[in-house]
Amino acid sequence: MFSERATANLHYIQRMFPFLDQAVLKRIKAFGSQPPWPHDVVLPFAEWKQLLTGMLPDLPFLEKAMLAERAVAVGTWQFTRCVYRFEPLLMSALSATRLPDIIPLRVLRHLPDPCPYIILDSFTPLRGMYCYLDFNTSKGAWELRVYLDDISHNHSCIRIELTEGLTIREAVDPSVRRVIADASIPETLRESLLKSVSVLDISGALTHLAYLVLPLILYLCQPYPDIEDKNGVPVAPLRSRSSLVDSLHLTGTVEDDKPVVYNVGRQMAPKIASLVEKKKAQSSLEVHPSYWIPHKSRYGDRELEYLWVPPEERSVRPL
Repeated sequence: MFSERATANLHYIQRMFPFLDQAVLKRIKAFGSQPPWPHDVVLPFAEWKQLLTGMLPDLPFLEKAMLAERAVAVGTWQFTRCVYRFEPLLMSALSATRLPDIIPLRVLRHLPDPCPYIILDSFTPLRGMYCYLDFNTSKGAWELRVYLDDISHNHSCIRIELTEGLTIREAVDPSVRRVIADASIPETLRESLLKSVSVLDISGALTHLAYLVLPLILYLCQPYPDIEDKNGVPVAPLRSRSSLVDSLHLTGTVEDDKPVVYNVGRQMAPKIASLVEKKKAQSSLEVHPSYWIPHKSRYGDRELEYLWVPPEERSVRPL
């Protein structure tokens, strides 16, 4: 049941663009085993955009743009079809953790797979979100793109520039301004947008959404996140799409597998529940709040991690 929404989205995109998946595989295969973008990126958004040219239906500009965003997010997800469901207690604890204005943005490049779909049960009207990396080959710039799957169809895409030293708002804001400045936007629409809502309003709204969803994404980017398969067996994140790249370039195909649902936080949730119960029983119990902290460690080619420190019944100050 947890993968139904993601599967429904895939079927919708397959109906809208029946030849898109084969066009994508053909484009990937054409670049050979050493594409001009990092292996963490399935296909840059600019390449997707070229493929979608001529496939998109005749719609108003903004509707067409959001349909393209949806097609790219779902199209990227189809290659691994991984769905992540957070335990409610862990999701609640992560949401309650204050996120600093400046975080090491490069850790967001370490998604557990090329495009995880994260279920957002408690974020009504959101159903879930697709998270994938984009890379501008001409500028050498990274972006994290988060496509929000909204039950009311008011779809949004948050683009986060992964440049070190930026605040979260600054990382979101450049992408908003690039959209407004996009040369492909009809001038009449640009003028209408700027009159009806300021760039700062758009930036503020998307920044607020970023603060809501980033803790969940960051948790999955940790070196050893609490991920289990349906049988309760701990799962090591992919960390790299090397095997996926090899498969795509060697066979030019993707297997039509059912989505795989992973549970996140089954080990952590009972600890949080126990602490909550002890807190209720002992009014004098002091609990330090959870927080995020940089932590140097080594996992493959990664040197700096960003760890979530859960609430504990002892006094600990963040470093």
